[in-house]
Amino acid sequence: METVTCELCGSASHQVVLEQYDLAHRITDDLFTVVRCRICGLLFLNPRPTREEIGGYYPSTYYPAAPPRQAGDLKRAAKRWSAQVRRWIAQDFYGYPITDRARGWQWLRRLLLWPEYLWRRWRGRGLLPWVGRGRALDVGCGSGSNLVTLQEQGWEVSGVDASAVAVAQARSRFGDRVRQGDLLSMAYADRSFDTVLFSHVLEHLHGPLPLLKEVWRILDWGGRVVILCPNAGSLEARWFGRWWFPWELPRHLFHYEEASLTRAWRRPGFASSPSRRDSGLSTSWRVWIDCGSSASAAPFPVAVCWRRCWFGRSAS
Repeated sequence: METVTCELCGSASHQVVLEQYDLAHRITDDLFTVVRCRICGLLFLNPRPTREEIGGYYPSTYYPAAPPRQAGDLKRAAKRWSAQVRRWIAQDFYGYPITDRARGWQWLRRLLLWPEYLWRRWRGRGLLPWVGRGRALDVGCGSGSNLVTLQEQGWEVSGVDASAVAVAQARSRFGDRVRQGDLLSMAYADRSFDTVLFSHVLEHLHGPLPLLKEVWRILDWGGRVVILCPNAGSLEARWFGRWWFPWELPRHLFHYEEASLTRAWRRPGFASSPSRRDSGLSTSWRVWIDCGSSASAAPFPVAVCWRRCWFGRSAS
């Protein structure tokens, strides 16, 4: 374990916010402490596992394999139609490439698909807006679930992850486009990507600021970095306190609020865009049932977790 200063401002002055055990996976009986920086307000785990120790707190099941697409599924016709609707929505509302022939009917499709577009956004099933040449990097790609989806949508995908197990699974589909290790050691060329995705990854990383500076280097002008992470400033986090599911101690090293995350991504030069949230009710309810069904589980209130999605855009 190591004691650290604030990642954003370097201050060693902080106050204890909560103490909690590893409720999600129960790998250890240690008690962990989340503190708030007295200067800038960043929430972080302190003390925390070192880079060498942190891998021991992840169970072997933490990186589930990406489910295969079953060509012989009885629902394949419905899936094909759903995929076609998704392609139309991507072209008509998110700027994806479109043929000249299809462009002639775009106004009519937009009119007909507008309710479906709003419904998908409300359900948290919106798409990444198309940027530049469609080169996407998924940082912390795991076994490649996001890569599968992005490739089906037409993106040229790459991924990086620290887990050898996860990378081996992802490489079975994507080969050398998926690399193992830290993004800082990958040596990608300048301006090699149009979109960089952090899907519930940034809160796991020991040094987010150097990583965001590296993203600034490899992201093309006009590109976009998409960060999805729990919002520790949400009503639900305040309501459930130490029992809020996304504390995920000790695997979540940082706990971002809108102000602290905005401050972090502006350091390299990113400009901010409006945040968006989606409901995590089903996930939180399932985890509550799992924890509550264990004889050794501590009392765990029903947690309704709203996850914030922040979008940052490269300055030009």
